[in-house]
Amino acid sequence: MIFKITVSTLIILLSALVGYVISLNYDLRIKQLSAFIFSIKIMEAEMNYSKSYLYDIVGKLSSNSEKVIADLYRQVGNGLKNNNGKEFAEIWNDSVAQAFDTSSLTQTDIRLIKDFGKSIGKMDLKNQEKIYDYFLKRFDLQLVDATEEKNKKSRVYKNLGVAVGVMVVVVLI
Repeated sequence: MIFKITVSTLIILLSALVGYVISLNYDLRIKQLSAFIFSIKIMEAEMNYSKSYLYDIVGKLSSNSEKVIADLYRQVGNGLKNNNGKEFAEIWNDSVAQAFDTSSLTQTDIRLIKDFGKSIGKMDLKNQEKIYDYFLKRFDLQLVDATEEKNKKSRVYKNLGVAVGVMVVVVLI
């Protein structure tokens, strides 16, 4: 009898844990989008007010950001250092593909990040500000979408994990 109770409890706890882990992806997406938005704001400030070079800005962002975002900027910095004749947009795309390969971001988020990289440094400062504003608005919309999705689905996955565990225990007993 004690064995059945112990196994049943473990099954319910493990399935609840699976539901919790799945729901964490929604929190991670929000965290990563927020960190990327913050990095864009820093990049904009560095370009407009400090007049820093892109390589220097990328170096600063690689040490000040959330892990996945820091990895992106570290890879971009390495790509700029070992240029091999590549344009910035190509280096950016390669770095985005590597950094966000296992992230919680959606394909839409990643595509938007790639589009952002295509427009960095291609215009004068006045037009570059417009590009930053445009992408900040787009990323804010993605952040709102991520928050709404988290509010809808996170609790469902947590409860579903517990429900599946209870169902398995009922079937086994």
